Amino acid sequence: MGIILKENNLIYTKMKHDKFLGSSTYKYNKATNTIYKKVKLKANIPQSDIQELNQNKDYVTDNEFRESINDFYNDGHQFSRFKNKDEQLHHEKPKRPKKTIYTLNKKKVREKCSAFFGLRKSKKFLAFYSISFPQNFPDEFAYKCFNTVLTRLRKKCGLKSYLWVAERQKNGTIHFHMLTNTFMQIRIVNYFMARAINNQIRKKENKGKINVNFDIQKYNGVDVRHVNNNRKALNCYLTKYVSKNTISFYKLPYHSSHDISELFTAETFVNENTNDFKPIKETLKHIKTFVVDNEWCTIEYLCQKQDNGKYFNPPDSWYWLRDFLNEQIYKNHYAKVKFDNMPLS
Repeated sequence: MGIILKENNLIYTKMKHDKFLGSSTYKYNKATNTIYKKVKLKANIPQSDIQELNQNKDYVTDNEFRESINDFYNDGHQFSRFKNKDEQLHHEKPKRPKKTIYTLNKKKVREKCSAFFGLRKSKKFLAFYSISFPQNFPDEFAYKCFNTVLTRLRKKCGLKSYLWVAERQKNGTIHFHMLTNTFMQIRIVNYFMARAINNQIRKKENKGKINVNFDIQKYNGVDVRHVNNNRKALNCYLTKYVSKNTISFYKLPYHSSHDISELFTAETFVNENTNDFKPIKETLKHIKTFVVDNEWCTIEYLCQKQDNGKYFNPPDSWYWLRDFLNEQIYKNHYAKVKFDNMPLS
């Protein structure tokens, strides 16, 4: 049985898992105490061999056979439905492209924010930006403006590490929240956003699509707050802006920079009796939790508000090893010479 430690819960499972989870790029080898990149295996067949097989092929593959049957059936079906080409064009309706609907994965966002906060640079400085748009500003153009501003901030202000979440206001207009450990002057961020919105409105192809009253000189839709270097402050922001977000979007509801997506978010313990898990087990005896059982695992949630009225936040000592590994990954991401395997001393 394994125990997976996450930001606000523990998962007791019978399945085997890696020691550390949640990274898009790396894995951890406990035997060698090494962080290494995930290997994506691809079939490497020489192009000459492929051409030779295609030329000398004396058989029909399953896919080709299915395609020939489908073509035969479709041709006969179309001929029976339509007498001539004009009638076919008259009756056929243009197909509308299917839109993908995205919903916010709150657990994943909270875990990534926790890993982001565990970095040394983030503990020294972490800013929380709120970026809003004029009322009734379409989502499509809001995303374009936001992407334009992110590109400018990366080039002009040195923005590197960030994580953003989309949210919808009460009036239906979308706005964004962003965490970053890069210091940027709010005046410059506000100026870039005002220019981006104004440029979208003034474009000829967007006439009639954006009907808002906007004055570039009066725009002040960017707000920034400093996040104190404790998990309690971070949890307050996550509870306020992430946990209540239940709206669906036609574009990604959240995203992060590559360096943040590479970080580990969870740690696995073999059982309750390991030396690493004993301090956590001792703390669980004195705090309020509630347990949810299902077919695959048992989840023990940590209650943020305790019976004595005080708020409980997991201590940093619970995540020290995860944060240590993430620090090595973060440094390697910005190093001049990058390593696929990182031995740890």
